[in-house]
Amino acid sequence: MSESLTQFSKQIFLKSLIVGTVSAGTLLNASVMAEEQSSENVFSLEEIVVTARKRTESLQDTPISISAFSGSTLQAANITGIDEIANMTPGLVFDTTTSISGSANSASVFIRGIGQTDFTLVTEPGVGIYVDDAYLSHSIGNSIDALDIERVEVLRGPQGTLFGRNTIGGAIRVVTKKPDDEIAGDVELILGEYSRVDLKAHLNLPLSDELLIRLSALSQNRDGYIERPFLGDTTGDKDTTTVVGQLRWLASEDFTADLMVTYLRDRSNGSPNVLLAARAGGPRGNFHNPNVAPGLVDEFGDLAFWGPNQVNDCRCVDNTNVRLDQDLDAWSATLNLEWQLENIGIRSISYFRDLKTNFGRDAGHAPFLIVSTDSFINLQQWSQELQFTGQMFEDKLSWIGGVYYFKENGFMDDDVRFNTFELLSGGEIDTESYAIYGQTTYDATEQLHLTFGARYSDETKKFLVEGNRQVLSSNGVAVQPLFRIIPAIEFITSSSGVDLYGNISFDVTEDMMVYGSYSEGFKGGGFVQRNPPSVGAQIAAAIAAGGTASDVLGFGPEKAQVYELGAKLSAFDNRLRLTAAVFHTDYSDIQVTVTEGVASITKNAGQADINGVEFELTALPVEGLFLSAGLAYLDASYASLSGAAREVTLDSKLPHVPEWQLNGTVAYDIPFSTGSLTPRVDWSYSSEMFNDARNSESLKRDAYHLVNLSLTYRNDSVDWEAAVFVKNVGDTQFITSGFESITDYAEGSISRPREWGVRVTRSF
Repeated sequence: MSESLTQFSKQIFLKSLIVGTVSAGTLLNASVMAEEQSSENVFSLEEIVVTARKRTESLQDTPISISAFSGSTLQAANITGIDEIANMTPGLVFDTTTSISGSANSASVFIRGIGQTDFTLVTEPGVGIYVDDAYLSHSIGNSIDALDIERVEVLRGPQGTLFGRNTIGGAIRVVTKKPDDEIAGDVELILGEYSRVDLKAHLNLPLSDELLIRLSALSQNRDGYIERPFLGDTTGDKDTTTVVGQLRWLASEDFTADLMVTYLRDRSNGSPNVLLAARAGGPRGNFHNPNVAPGLVDEFGDLAFWGPNQVNDCRCVDNTNVRLDQDLDAWSATLNLEWQLENIGIRSISYFRDLKTNFGRDAGHAPFLIVSTDSFINLQQWSQELQFTGQMFEDKLSWIGGVYYFKENGFMDDDVRFNTFELLSGGEIDTESYAIYGQTTYDATEQLHLTFGARYSDETKKFLVEGNRQVLSSNGVAVQPLFRIIPAIEFITSSSGVDLYGNISFDVTEDMMVYGSYSEGFKGGGFVQRNPPSVGAQIAAAIAAGGTASDVLGFGPEKAQVYELGAKLSAFDNRLRLTAAVFHTDYSDIQVTVTEGVASITKNAGQADINGVEFELTALPVEGLFLSAGLAYLDASYASLSGAAREVTLDSKLPHVPEWQLNGTVAYDIPFSTGSLTPRVDWSYSSEMFNDARNSESLKRDAYHLVNLSLTYRNDSVDWEAAVFVKNVGDTQFITSGFESITDYAEGSISRPREWGVRVTRSF
């Protein structure tokens, strides 16, 4: 372990352990006293069952840091997309936009300070997103709507053994509801501000005792909140349709087959981007007046075509006249086969996904073209996993082993248009990965449990640059036919290695468990796709020195080693649950996105130390009153930097890492003759964070509070309910992602404003 752990905020680390231990002990003693006084369990918290370790177990019995939310919890909080669980999950930052993409469906996910902000096919996410244990590669199209969800699990820290590649920060597992043997369904309608109309429906239909189907559909439509007056529309809108069909075959008591097919159509106008700042005298400074970008020098006087009321103090106007909307179509199929033999369980997970999308943004934000980007992605993904599980030695040893194969082929084209010429980049990307893994848990005693796991991974990535990667004039004719930004060759990078996992857990009592763990993970390497013209000279110099072009364009995997101590407690007849964890992360070969000229490029930048503390509490102090609270503290700093991190210093803050995150919920069920009424308050807080590695002040996300209110009525038969809600009561808005050019401007995406709505659900 690095010396930084001994240097890391010792007082905070030790105080957190002391407070957590003392609190747990106090609660445990109080719980014992209460149980001695009364053994009658009148009411208690619902047990949450998870499969984070590829086996079914109670959340409180799982010796890892994990948050889990049932589908009913998501509905009670009026959550319609899984990104919103970040407001309820300590250590999680989940945005639906990434810098310079223009897409409003591009997942940027960080857990415990590790993630990814780039959307290209040559980069990889740092947090894996899984739907029914099928991995969804990259970020585009992965901001999943809350449709027919059984539960969502957030696993913190590297999941390198059981999940593998690109789970260096953690994993988010979405588990869908499966067909059952009852005829049932429901319909939900949401009406709200910004002309919102959401319609969701489910139908469960058994065709026979062995064959069951389940159909789900969701349509979401609402206007945006960023005005585009010259185009007559808005961004930040929603226009999506999702359809899911499931077929379950219960062939025998020992064999089950589940087939799920999903289709997503997104025709939203794109990410809610606005101009944030511009340098006086620069291209945008000359073209924008203070009414649009406050604080600029107005060199040309007021330009009449801006209009008198289009001020951008509210960050609610984008004066673009370039239409670059978002079109996304994706469909996928998952086949899950499970056999239960006498002494062994076998599971096969087959997955295919086809995604096509185009999206763009106007980086000039003016009624005439300064510069814009347009991206096209065509992606096919295949994966196959075989799992084997069993128990030995009178069930004292539980084991799981498996093999995994991943194949991906995609094409991405980026077109950067200036008013007189274009820069083109992109090409074909091909990724192939193999893995073999195993993990065992041995019950040394009834209280002491030892777990060890390992995974070997081998990954090869190829990037074939399209042949016409040169500077073009606005009419498509090459300005310099012999000048290529990137040579038209195939770049190859390969990596392999072993990730280890170890865990010791001890059951202090039936209701209290402590654990310690060590885990490793990695995020795959890749290539730099966007390049300024200077890269040609860099490649020539590398080749002259005996290297290759891949030495300039390639970057390697990043790695993490995490040491963690934790505790879990249930008390007061399961009316209170408390979890706590402290951890230290050695984060090496960090992939940092920096700016070179007009391009965002990724480089391995060095090493960082991340230390943290997390608490989660859930309680039912009296019947009908539900309380929950969460806290995350992160102390993240660079320990060393390479020369590639030109814009980053040892004093820089890691991007998307708030020092503090807090959340809380209060809900109270008020029963009366025909049903119940439940007022609910959800609150979350995040301290400030930077949206880029350079720590640009113009892109800083200021500290903020979010408050959501709702009032829900449920009738006695629980076949219908109605709710009114207000999200973001304080109308707090902040920058979720952005880009700052080193020359003259900054732009960013803005979070959603205050919104109200009405939800009605009818079950049958």
